[in-house]
Amino acid sequence: MGLTEPGHHGRTCALTGPEPVTARQQVEAIAVALGREVPFAEISRRQARAQMVAVFGPEAADAVLDVTGGDVNPELSMVRDTVSQITGTPARPFRQWAPENAHAFR
Repeated sequence: MGLTEPGHHGRTCALTGPEPVTARQQVEAIAVALGREVPFAEISRRQARAQMVAVFGPEAADAVLDVTGGDVNPELSMVRDTVSQITGTPARPFRQWAPENAHAFR
């Protein structure tokens, strides 16, 4: 089912690449694409929440952390075939996507 076909209105689709990728792997791929080192420091969910609550409030901080908070929800790291189902084209690995979009990180 392509995006221009009926059935997508109001629907939320989980999109992933063809393989799981961690935040550290994403940063490494972006660093390679940029040709320079990109610092990466892991902090606990508790530390991140404390900093985010001060800016976004507790509900928004929890929502963002539920999506990006690491191993909190294993379903978020599942690989899905949604991209190929919707577009008819296989999803690209992040390591391929990063150099194609490096301009966005400059």
